[in-house]
This record gives sequence, C-alpha cells and structure tokens, in this order.
Amino acid sequence: MKTYFKNIGIGVCSVIILLATSCSDDTPQALVLEASDLTTTIAENPAQNDILGAISVNESDGTIFLVISSEPAGALSVDNFGQVLVNDSAAFDFEARSSVTGTISIVNGDATTFSNITISLTDADDIQTLLTTSRASYENNSGWIEVTEEEYNVLAARIAGVSKVGVSDADFDAPVTILQTAGDLVVKNDIDIPMPFGSYLFAFKYYSANGTNGNANGQVRPKVSESLPTSGYIGRGPLPPHGAGFRYFVIAEVVATSAGNSYLGLYSPYSMGWKENFNSEMYYRFGNGSDLTNGVNDVQILIQGLVTSQKQWD
Repeated sequence: MKTYFKNIGIGVCSVIILLATSCSDDTPQALVLEASDLTTTIAENPAQNDILGAISVNESDGTIFLVISSEPAGALSVDNFGQVLVNDSAAFDFEARSSVTGTISIVNGDATTFSNITISLTDADDIQTLLTTSRASYENNSGWIEVTEEEYNVLAARIAGVSKVGVSDADFDAPVTILQTAGDLVVKNDIDIPMPFGSYLFAFKYYSANGTNGNANGQVRPKVSESLPTSGYIGRGPLPPHGAGFRYFVIAEVVATSAGNSYLGLYSPYSMGWKENFNSEMYYRFGNGSDLTNGVNDVQILIQGLVTSQKQWD
C-alpha cells in the first residue's frame, strides 16, 4: 500500500509537469513589426493620388498605416495597403524644394514601428507636366497654343514666382456687361498691372468678341512695350486660330523683359471684349503699329498675362 500510493504520486506529478509544459508551448509570442523605409526619385509635378511606392511590412493582416508627419505638411497620404500617395501635388515642386520627406507609423495590436519616407525630385518642364488636355499640342508645336481655362488657372496657381499682369482678376471678373471694340486696333489699359523686370510672359488670356475666320491669318498677337505705356510695342505672337469668347494660351519660346516695368497690350484685326471701368483709360491706335496715339476713358480691355522671373521650361 505504501509503495502503491508512492507510485500514484509520481504519476500525478508527471501528468502535472506534462500539462505545464504543454501550456507553456501554446503561449502566443508578442508580435514584432518590421517595416521598410521608402526612398525613391520622381519628376516634379506628379498628379494627385499618384502612387509613390509601397512600405513592406512583415505582418499585413490588421496592420494600420498613418502619416504622422511630412515636410511640407500635408504632402503625403498612405492607404490601407501601405502605398504612399501624393496628397498635395503642389508640394512636389522642384523650384521650391529638392525632396519631400515624411514618417509613417505602422500599428498592429500592441506592436508599433515606423517607416521613413524620402521622395527626391528632379526638374521638369513645368508647363508640360502641368498641362493635361493640351499637353500633346504643347509637345508637338512651337509658339502659342490654345489651352483650357482650367489649365490656365492651374499654371497661375502652380508655376513658381508667377504674377498676373494686365487686368486684375477682380476687374476681369467684374459683374458688368462685356462690350465690343472696333477692329484693327492695338490696345492697352492705363491701370493695368505692369510686367516686372526680367519676367517671362508665358500665358495669356483675353476676350475675343468676334471670331471671324478664327484668326486663320495669324494676326492676333499679344504685344509688349519695354519703354512707355503708350509706345514701343512689339508683337509676341501670333496666337493660333481660335473662336470667340474667353480664350487661353501658353507659350515657352519667350524672352525675359529687360526694363524695370514693361506693359502688356494686344493687336487684333477683329473686335475685342471690354468692360466699363470708371478708373481706366484705354490707350489705342488703329492698325498694327508700335505707338498708341489715342485714348478713351472708362474702358478696360479684357487682357491678362501670366509672368515669372524664373524660367521653368525648356
């Protein structure tokens, strides 16, 4: 009997030891997250939501990605699969910075790690990369090309150092009736914003009141004076064939102005749009000449240009 109970005790102890060993083998191990950094190089001016690359992580199920910082702020986003995306396309401007950086946190349960993001930028033709509908036309033609209103506004917002010259937005969009000039005029407004020294005129818009023959003869052209508001106008054109209404154009083959202030005008053999403005006087001449010999009060011709002192195209 004594021996019998002793053997049972040994057996029970053995079972307990085996159970303890079995339980310790089934204890889950704490997850250790491991993630890659993302380093890549792209051309400037990517499109919104373009994929810049992906973060590799050793556990994908249940993993959450979050942008915790970026320079500049708001430049990056990340999706549920760890793909890093363009969140603010304006941040990817080579003229403003050579790289975009950020930090992504990666969380799964109690485990956390981080991924460092470095996106290096290379220079590109800003007009070409920012155009969409008209990009092929820009690539395949020289001189002025017609673009959409949306493209003109994107260039105004995204080209580094851009200024609007000629008629201000407030006057251009004034809620008054658009009227028509006579034809065969060179025109310039006395209250218009001048072009600063060394600026390139790369985009132009105006109101074409009469689309007769669509400018097939190539006579409509912006003109710039580097001397006085009423003299020295030289053609920067011609504009391509186009119809009536608000028209928008871009060009890369221009030279910078050399005067302290230069002045934007327009010649057209056809009528142009103007609005009544009691602060403005329109200088003009009949025929395509360089000096404006006449003036009329309360008239503002609808012309505007985009300029920058920093050439960002080929």
